[in-house]
Amino acid sequence: MDPRVILVALLLSPVAIFLALALVRRKRFRALAGMLGGRHEGFNPLTPGAIVGEDFRIEAVRVQKSYRTEIVVCASGAPGIFVLDPEFFRGLPNWPFARVFGSRTERVFLWEVELPALAQANREQQEQLLAWLPKPAECEGLHELLKAAHVRAIHVTEGRLSTTFRGIVSDPERIRHTLDALRRLASGSPARRRTGSRAA
Repeated sequence: MDPRVILVALLLSPVAIFLALALVRRKRFRALAGMLGGRHEGFNPLTPGAIVGEDFRIEAVRVQKSYRTEIVVCASGAPGIFVLDPEFFRGLPNWPFARVFGSRTERVFLWEVELPALAQANREQQEQLLAWLPKPAECEGLHELLKAAHVRAIHVTEGRLSTTFRGIVSDPERIRHTLDALRRLASGSPARRRTGSRAA
């Protein structure tokens, strides 16, 4: 065989593998959208795209040379920005695992510099978060659900609850567990409470 043909084949092999993987990932995301009752969005055939539902969005986001899968559920009326670890729901509330964005002081040579950092929520923030969250009885089993889905942290911000996974995650069971957990937390938001009371 002509050495030039072999060289071209070797040079094109990584490109062919990349294209094949991209198409497989996109196909999995499209199938997952159907399972979750959402729609698949995104025109770039080389990216997985996004799955959008009535109250959620799942998207594989490019971060430098890798991907992160972000899952977002709508939740109104959040009392601030919090980062909740799964352990927070083991004997809710487990306050050492509920943090807010603050700052810490670092000494650099002769100067003290304020740097952003996660800090423990103060008493007022704790009370506001508890008032916003569903009742503890409604959060039973949430810790186990989050651990089963390998959720590392839940981010609470205005209008949304979110979590992020490393890589492109399209496992239906893991995604469903995560959506279920985030929706249970979002059920405590004022808008969800009003909706539930009208339905009752």
